[in-house]
Amino acid sequence: MPVSYPVRPRHTRHRVLAALAAVLVTAGALTGCSGDDGPDAAVEEFLVGWRSGDLHAVGFVEPTGGRLPAAEVTKQIQALAGALSSGQPELARTGEITTRGDIATARVKVSWALPGGGRWDYENPVRLKRGGDDQWQVIWEPSVVHEKLESGDRIALRREPAQRAGVLDAAGQPIVAPRPVVRVQVVPGEVTDVPGLVRKLDAAFKAIRPALTPPVDLSDLPKRLKEAKPDGLVEVVTLRQEAYRQIKPRIYDLSGTRFATEQLMLAPTREFARALLGSVDQATADDLQAHPDRYARGDLVGHGGLQGRYDERLRGVPGVTVITERITPDGKVEPTGTELFRSEPKPGQPVKTTIDTATQVAADAALRGQTRRSALVAVRISDGA
Repeated sequence: MPVSYPVRPRHTRHRVLAALAAVLVTAGALTGCSGDDGPDAAVEEFLVGWRSGDLHAVGFVEPTGGRLPAAEVTKQIQALAGALSSGQPELARTGEITTRGDIATARVKVSWALPGGGRWDYENPVRLKRGGDDQWQVIWEPSVVHEKLESGDRIALRREPAQRAGVLDAAGQPIVAPRPVVRVQVVPGEVTDVPGLVRKLDAAFKAIRPALTPPVDLSDLPKRLKEAKPDGLVEVVTLRQEAYRQIKPRIYDLSGTRFATEQLMLAPTREFARALLGSVDQATADDLQAHPDRYARGDLVGHGGLQGRYDERLRGVPGVTVITERITPDGKVEPTGTELFRSEPKPGQPVKTTIDTATQVAADAALRGQTRRSALVAVRISDGA
């Protein structure tokens, strides 16, 4: 009896060939993945570790070939970064890695955020060495952070404040401008009678016209004098020059007093459009904590009103010079004279208002005797301004 055999459908044959092709493709892909142990992967691991501050997945060797613990490299990077060590740079590899024998060189773009909002960008070489186990390791040397850094160096910053712009009146004249002030200070070790000094200062400050200065609270002055160094300077109050002149004969010869003259950004009078303009003061602890990348100790910052609302526009961008310092074996800091980067300060841009100075002075005077919170709006009838 004839025996018949089933004919295999053509599409089944195609499925077998497709499956075989998939196996071959997979095998090819696995073969290609063997390159993950090359210098490319080692550089990427290093950049990820530098960004995160965790380099334990990275292998390091010294230029002489000896192995180096990742923890030691982390410590050295922090020391070299110096004034920038509180942040992490943006990092990216640029171009192709070049390889000569067992040494590979990659180019890395490093970008640091600088105080005030600027950035410092540069490219740096990172060298790698292939070990006996065919694994690539980063050759650690201070120049990995920057080409001009050497062992014992650290990055330092010099900041140059920008010229703060003014708030302008309707005629384009500055309302808030640099005006002379006098800082009243006391040297604790030169005061023979603290209660008497406080009493005389308090009486003098109360004699100043209210329009020139707010009430001065001296209740904590004895405590601050007691806690300060004998030859230190304890700040008491900063007075407008006209307020200081009013009481100078009463306080100038008091024991331990000192008087420093400087200029601050101020309106024509203490009460001039105060709620609208806001104030300009040295950066507070809250300012420094909220914006460590924007403000530094001693910076002038706008608080409240137009000064606060347009602070970034008015303050401009400070200039920053990046330099290197060297730490000597005995712990002293010495300048190296090496400048790595410089950005010039950019002055602020003024804010123009519709305030008429004479009208504002009249409005302030009209409300001076009010005991309740009050405001006055002046409208020009001819055009509604």
